[in-house]
Amino acid sequence: MIKFLLSRYITYAIIFLEVLLVPLFLNKSDYVEYEYIKNVINLSSFVLLGSHTGFIYYFYSKKQDFFPELIKLSIYILLFSSLFFSIYYNSPLLLLSFFCFGASVFIEKKLQVEKKFYLAILYKPFLALVLIVAVFFLKDIGISLILAAGYSLALVLWFLIIRLFAKHLFKQLLPTRLLITRNDIITYYKMIKVGIVENAATVILMFYLFADRYMLNHFYQDQLPSYSLAFNFSQFVFIGINSLAYIQNVEIGENLGSLSKEKIIQILKKTMAFFVLLFIGVLCVSFIYGKIFKGFENLMGYTILLSLFIGLFYVCNVLSVIPLFKGKQKVVTMSLGFFFLINVILSFVFFRLHIPPIWNIAKTACLLTIFGGYIVGYSIILIQKKGN
Repeated sequence: MIKFLLSRYITYAIIFLEVLLVPLFLNKSDYVEYEYIKNVINLSSFVLLGSHTGFIYYFYSKKQDFFPELIKLSIYILLFSSLFFSIYYNSPLLLLSFFCFGASVFIEKKLQVEKKFYLAILYKPFLALVLIVAVFFLKDIGISLILAAGYSLALVLWFLIIRLFAKHLFKQLLPTRLLITRNDIITYYKMIKVGIVENAATVILMFYLFADRYMLNHFYQDQLPSYSLAFNFSQFVFIGINSLAYIQNVEIGENLGSLSKEKIIQILKKTMAFFVLLFIGVLCVSFIYGKIFKGFENLMGYTILLSLFIGLFYVCNVLSVIPLFKGKQKVVTMSLGFFFLINVILSFVFFRLHIPPIWNIAKTACLLTIFGGYIVGYSIILIQKKGN
């Protein structure tokens, strides 16, 4: 487990350099644009509708490799979606960034099922390094161009490394033909049908968090630099807990029939202890950064809110595989959708009442923590029910 966590953190340490350095190289307005566009680009994986997850399901459960169909249909979907987003945001360069990041998602899945784990995680650190260099040397050419160059060049570098260390797989990552047949569509639909339920909750969660960024960008733009930096700091709490959850999910799955309330509490205690260490570490980094580099208003406040309350949600979310394994994922997804709706309505009310934006972020984080408590309670109910 320690080796796994270390490998994840070494990778994300490179990404953390981007978090620390980019705000120093850009003025606040450019940094706001940089972070906002990046978050829009990150939504590109959702247009695949969970097909990449369905691909993994069929690969392991049915021993069927549908990657040729996955890559072919995904390319067309990403092209059309990229075109839509580039028109909507009036930025032709967004097309390239959106497409490259979306493509990295299903390429990573192929590398994972082929057990090329170290190759699979390289795209994001490559992206971070390229963006640091691009922002430092080319910050005057425009944020959209920097991001387009970063996302595409990182993909090229990743492909070169894959070709060097997994030459036999490299050819499989390129479509042999682009003509779509009826069977291709049927197969792709099968992958979506399997993957979309599991991914729906992730999609809602991403939009749940993106809603605050959207609100700040349109109504409180002066707060967005601090929020963006605090959110990036907090990501390292989320990454650590999710890394631990990856291991504990296997343990839960293997012992699903013998799980008890006491065992669940034990899992939560272990995760909570790890969370406390991460939380303290992130607060120290945020405090030191704020002291050295001035001008990020409420940085510490945003970091505490996001790391503490959303971090507690991720602690509780370790148990989310229980409803999944019990066939109750739809219940959890619908519940999260309900919380998302409440959050949007309250955000509108907060705006109309001119409540300071930091309290709106606090409301979002607290609601997510409450939802985490719901996951814990629902998971306990499920394992105590007979016949499940």
